[in-house]
Amino acid sequence: MSLNNIGNIGNIGNIGNIGNIGNIGNIGNIGNIGNIGNIGNIGLEAVPGAASGAMMLARDGVVGARQPAAHTPTHLPMNSPENLFRWDPGSRQSAVFVDTMSGLDVAFDAAAETASVTVAGAKLFHTDRPSEAGFTAQVDDIKAAADLRGDRAPEILAQTTDILSFLAMPLSLNLARHKWTIELLQAVMLPVVAVEKALKNGLACRRPQEYDAQIQPMITAPAHSAFPSGHATEAFAIAEVLSLVSGASGDRAAYGEQMTLQAARIAHNRVVAGVHFHVDNICGAALGRSLARMLLHRAGALGGHHCIGVKAQTAALAGAKLSLDDLDAAFSGGTADHYDASEVASVAPAPLLAALFAAAQDEWT
Repeated sequence: MSLNNIGNIGNIGNIGNIGNIGNIGNIGNIGNIGNIGNIGNIGLEAVPGAASGAMMLARDGVVGARQPAAHTPTHLPMNSPENLFRWDPGSRQSAVFVDTMSGLDVAFDAAAETASVTVAGAKLFHTDRPSEAGFTAQVDDIKAAADLRGDRAPEILAQTTDILSFLAMPLSLNLARHKWTIELLQAVMLPVVAVEKALKNGLACRRPQEYDAQIQPMITAPAHSAFPSGHATEAFAIAEVLSLVSGASGDRAAYGEQMTLQAARIAHNRVVAGVHFHVDNICGAALGRSLARMLLHRAGALGGHHCIGVKAQTAALAGAKLSLDDLDAAFSGGTADHYDASEVASVAPAPLLAALFAAAQDEWT
């Protein structure tokens, strides 16, 4: 799922290839989701030259003399979500993208060095930018984490282009059985990555190797800002959506827990690799879960959500790491070390996303 190249989002007709969609094992590339598709351009309208000529001859051989039209079809229902399922995947994703981005905005306060994400004016997420001293306080933790590179190398290398394979392991996500689930993930990831990249650009934080020559990442550092972590953002968003759509609650709660643990490991692997600070993950995990829950709320699949604030003050960053307990406490409205939370008013429904969610949910019954 090539999630990085969100710059190609203008070419949204090419959205479908969530990551070599014929090869579900390589469905990830979620760190690069902007290039999430080419399935919309899969050649559905293309006819080979030889076949085209043969088809013209075949028509001439059977149609006979021109006759008045014998049938006038009626229009499809106007603006009905059910129309989605008649179109090709690229066209479907384009329509859903407009639906999900409605009212979504990112704003920055340069004087206060803060950023916020709002939905129709309601604040959903906000963070301050860590100071240079705050990032420096985490350099030694990154160098210590490098000791794990030998053990984690296979994961780290695979996750540069594919995280969905790891997150979906508990569920055995399968293209033949879960077509709509995969399209739902595409629909969620597009606005998630658009917001993530906007925050990265605005907050403009340097990568770890620019702070210390000894870090020496084991992979090429991405050519965009470190904060917030895209892998953390996307992994936690996917875990949230997959858990809900697959019914990973109650006696199946362990499935959701495993996906969340895998999301945290994916995020930590980026620190081990030397391309992220821990605070990048603290912010990214909250951003991903916030956006996923808001979109699920708009799809009618979740009763409510919180506005999450990330507290990235310098004094608190020495030794700070992503904590699932801290994250869960914030999202349940409790006290958290690195987050604060408040209720968010209901946001407008997204009927196209809701239709896609319902189709995906039916695949797990």
